[in-house]
Amino acid sequence: MRIWIKRVDPDHIANALSILSQAERVRADGMTSRSRGRFIIGRALLRRELAAVLGLDPADMILTQPGAGRVVLDHVRAADVGFSVAHTAVGGDDYVAVAVASAPVGIDIEWTHRTLDIPRMTARRFSPHDRDRVLALSGETQRRSFFALWTLKEAVVKWSDGKLLDIMMTTAFDMSGSRPALCQPARADLLGAQLFSSTVEDIGLMLGCAATEPGPPSLHFDARGCFEP
Repeated sequence: MRIWIKRVDPDHIANALSILSQAERVRADGMTSRSRGRFIIGRALLRRELAAVLGLDPADMILTQPGAGRVVLDHVRAADVGFSVAHTAVGGDDYVAVAVASAPVGIDIEWTHRTLDIPRMTARRFSPHDRDRVLALSGETQRRSFFALWTLKEAVVKWSDGKLLDIMMTTAFDMSGSRPALCQPARADLLGAQLFSSTVEDIGLMLGCAATEPGPPSLHFDARGCFEP
């Protein structure tokens, strides 16, 4: 399992655009400037990583996305790979993350310094166990705990193809070990989730990952924003 986190650099969007399909280019043209950059770099990075696994040219990958639904890989070996894409704003920059594995995987990234009413969000969206954990903390410790749990919950949603609010409010996490884990007894549909959490300290970026593979993932971070197909 590999995870790439890459900064969106406007100077490298044209290079990334070269490996997108015509349908993807049309879709990108209808987006705002920042959304367009995130989409192009994210989709190109996904193509590059999937192509490396499947032994294909990135431009030859057939990816479809009905509406706002999940991206679908049209390939005879589609069942052999799992993938997930996430993005977030980090101050004036945008970052995208792509995970590719041999089984279902979900990732989320969040900037921990963004303005947010953490006590209010925690009280409204977290399970009682996780709510009590976060609200018992304060300051930076509370902020880090909140985003660690939030990114893990989002990752579990993507891994399980579940409902966001349902997962947010019914899952509880044990953060006391070397790796996060679902509190037991866990929901039957979430058994087998392998959880990982990591931070890029210098920019305050939090990563949550849920996967079927035992891991841990190979994590690659690129703040330069260069893109080479």
